Amino acid sequence: MVDDELTRQQAAILRGLLLLSAPDAPTAAINTAAEAIARRAQDPAPPTAATPEAAGLSDLRPADDSPRNLHEADLTDAYLTRANLINADLTIANMARAYVRDADLKRANLTGADLTIANLARVNLIDADLTVANLARANLKDAKLARAVLRDAFLKRANLTGADLNRADLTGADLTGANLAGANLNHTILIDADVTGADLNRADLTSAEMTGAKLNRADATGAKLVGASLHGAELIRANLNCGDLTSANLTSANLDYAILTGANLAHADLAHAVMYGTDLAHANLAHANLILANLTLADLNRANLTRANLTSANLSRANLTSADLSDAILMSDGPGAPECTGMRWSERTRWPAPFGEWLRERSTPLGGGQYEVQGAGNSGADLTAPSAPLR
Repeated sequence: MVDDELTRQQAAILRGLLLLSAPDAPTAAINTAAEAIARRAQDPAPPTAATPEAAGLSDLRPADDSPRNLHEADLTDAYLTRANLINADLTIANMARAYVRDADLKRANLTGADLTIANLARVNLIDADLTVANLARANLKDAKLARAVLRDAFLKRANLTGADLNRADLTGADLTGANLAGANLNHTILIDADVTGADLNRADLTSAEMTGAKLNRADATGAKLVGASLHGAELIRANLNCGDLTSANLTSANLDYAILTGANLAHADLAHAVMYGTDLAHANLAHANLILANLTLADLNRANLTRANLTSANLSRANLTSADLSDAILMSDGPGAPECTGMRWSERTRWPAPFGEWLRERSTPLGGGQYEVQGAGNSGADLTAPSAPLR
């Protein structure tokens, strides 16, 4: 084993180069030659002959040794660009700052490997196992990670722009501050993953499984979350401006102060969701399930709520100016009318019968065609108020 830092670093770089130049040599021969060459490089006198240990590089690996055994290998700073490491055993390997660009690690086992700040751009990691691997600040731009296992992996501030994570398993992974702009996360598993502050601009999360995930302050502008499961997820102050959440499952999700301006939430399930102060202006909530949802202080200006189910929803101080609630369900035969105290609406707000008559009796004009619901909106109290127009 090498015993000083400079020699160790040189040996790591040489291992990468020898893996590329002598791909059929036994792994043990590559390690021995790299360390010997690195030691000789420190000698004051120039070498007069070839390093004897390099002779083993001409040997061929036995047929049953095709997957490389690099378990616990020290490949720090190694140059492995375009290396063939298919099926390689890199468990607990140290590949910090390694240059692995365009390499093929399909089906490789990198469980517990250290890939901190490694350059893995365009690398092939299809079906690879990266369980509990450390990929903090790693460059995975345009990497292929389809069906890869990254359970409990550490990807804090990693660059995954344009990466293909189709059907990958990132259960419990830490993606805080990661850049996933334009990434393919179709059918990806992100259960209990931490995606706080991540960049998901234009990312495709169609049918992604994100139950219990944390997306607080994440920027998912224009992201596609059609049919995604976000049950119990945290999206506090997340930006989903113009996102497509058609038929998404957001039951019991926390969207406090989230931005969903112009988002498509048609047929989405938001039962029991918390949307305190959420910006839903111009959002499409047609046919959405909002039973028992908390929309206190939510901005629903010009929102489309046609045929939405708002039974027992809390609309206290919500803004429904010019919103369209045609054929929406807001009252049941018994209890179940939404809480509307302080809710604002306008002459252009469209209400279904008989809720419009019920609401008109509880509203007072604010001027400029604006009205505000007074009293306990779901109490059924007979309040005296000027008649407000219905649409």
